Amino acid sequence: MNGENDYWRPAYEIYAVAGWSAAAVLCLWTMAGGGPTGPLWYAIAFAGVRITWRLWTANSVWRWRASLAGKPARVISTAELARKARPGKVWMGWGFEWRREHMQRLYELEKRDPTGLQLLPWLRGGVKPKKGNPYLHGVERRERDLYVPIEEFAGHMFVPATTGAIKTRLLALLAVQAIHRRPREAVLVVDPKGDRALRDLIRRECERAGRAADFAYFHPASPTESVRLDPLHNWTRTTQVASRIGALVPSESGNDPFSAFGWRVCYLVAEACARSSRQRPTLTTIRRYVEDGVDMLLHQVVAQELEDRGVDWRREIREDVARLKKRGGRRPNGGVPDETVALVAYYKRASQEWTRSALMDGLISMYDHNREHSQKMLASLIPVLAMLTASDLEGLLSPDRADPTDMRPIVDGAKIVESGMVLYMGLDSLSDSVIANAIASITLADLASHAGARYNEGISEPKINIFVDEASQAVNAPFIELLNKGRAAGVRACFFSQTVSDFVAALGNEALAHQVLANANTVLVGRVKGKTTTDYASEAFGKSVLQTTRVHEGTQPQSDELVGHSASYGRAVSEELSALVPPEQLGRLPDLEYFATFTGGEVQKGRIPVVESDAA
Repeated sequence: MNGENDYWRPAYEIYAVAGWSAAAVLCLWTMAGGGPTGPLWYAIAFAGVRITWRLWTANSVWRWRASLAGKPARVISTAELARKARPGKVWMGWGFEWRREHMQRLYELEKRDPTGLQLLPWLRGGVKPKKGNPYLHGVERRERDLYVPIEEFAGHMFVPATTGAIKTRLLALLAVQAIHRRPREAVLVVDPKGDRALRDLIRRECERAGRAADFAYFHPASPTESVRLDPLHNWTRTTQVASRIGALVPSESGNDPFSAFGWRVCYLVAEACARSSRQRPTLTTIRRYVEDGVDMLLHQVVAQELEDRGVDWRREIREDVARLKKRGGRRPNGGVPDETVALVAYYKRASQEWTRSALMDGLISMYDHNREHSQKMLASLIPVLAMLTASDLEGLLSPDRADPTDMRPIVDGAKIVESGMVLYMGLDSLSDSVIANAIASITLADLASHAGARYNEGISEPKINIFVDEASQAVNAPFIELLNKGRAAGVRACFFSQTVSDFVAALGNEALAHQVLANANTVLVGRVKGKTTTDYASEAFGKSVLQTTRVHEGTQPQSDELVGHSASYGRAVSEELSALVPPEQLGRLPDLEYFATFTGGEVQKGRIPVVESDAA
């Protein structure tokens, strides 16, 4: 076979095989009729050699034709997956390196109808029907097991794919391998919809790996089965608490007056809770003080500071309280207890000779602020806090660690990582997508805070594998920082989305969206829709030189010669720089197939199986 076109030509050799076979039969018939045997045996042997050679060539053509049907989807057990394990490697299914020759073969196929490539004229329908374009994988006859060094995933992986193409199956494939790796690694799966089959697979694999105690399950619709999550437990500065909550507030720029005002209130409340020995900042306590005002919190903080200074504040304000009870007094906001009014007034007088802290000034400013105006400025923050503390969510996201009657485990970002947990989070987004997105966002912010602490201390063990489906709904500033600095903290993130435009819509800024995607050194693309996504992926795969052939044929009348016409034929071969993976082909990938580019720059064409647990 000479040239790329010969891969897809009809198997003309079969006609030669038929001819040489007929010649051999004729020789045998002649011998049976009494003809000379010696020369005829030589002729039969020669015909056999020609038949064998032609059949071998035809078989090669047939194999290329058969490859156009693609590969059927496979189901493998987790035991078979375990046999494919290699130290320091991640198995990514079967495939081959996509190179220039594959692009060329695809181009040649596009010039003809692949469904019309028949093995023989009487074998109609030579290409087996399949969803998508099966010949994207069929341009290479030989595939192999694809292994990727685990270090490649330290640079994070972005997986754009449309619904039902590859995302859930790929997540299962990667998560199962992470569960079985040694030394033990933490695994976090954030699944907005909540796939019960995926959850059960992860639980069974934890049992097979001897890590049954490591498995934890969170789901807001199943509070009795769920662990409790404390997303505000880990912080080194209370500004992190404020930023974690502030990231949930809808805002076009993140710096508008309403967002800034809400952030300041959250910071003051969190700082005051941290200063007070009576409570710690939780979503519930912050919501309470945001809704009801900081009066009681200010009372506690002021009283504690006066006690630390050795002031008997109850004796000092006794007369003022009595006066307020008898005649009434000016209150910044209605309903403030007399003792609080007197205490704050006394502190303002006494602290003129002290160096007052920024926290005290801020709390007093909030105390003096008009209540109606404050509520207007907090109109975006209050609904978010109300959603995260409504009904069963209050106990799930603001756990009371001192409650002896609640035996549900409490987990947080630090505990997930340091104890090597496997946490599956189903967020029930089909029922309430707003709450699901908020929970995912604040959980990832908590992990980002812990990763920042590990980064500052130079700690990268144990590793933490984070899988986030529909990541555009959970992305925020802390998540971007997690991707940016997570590698040095031992974080391997794999985030999935349907399109690139989802990040632009979620962040409201194309530059921020590209900042998220730029942190992914590995891009794995399943079947995708939308020009923005296909162009982004095709650009990630790079370009190569494509050969194109132009054929010219023509005739021209010649009136002065005996022959009435002259013929011309021309064939020109040119080269042009073209996309190594054409964008339009990314919308035609069959289910469970992908193109991927890793840190090294090579492009892989692969397919993955459906992984099913064989555990009892």
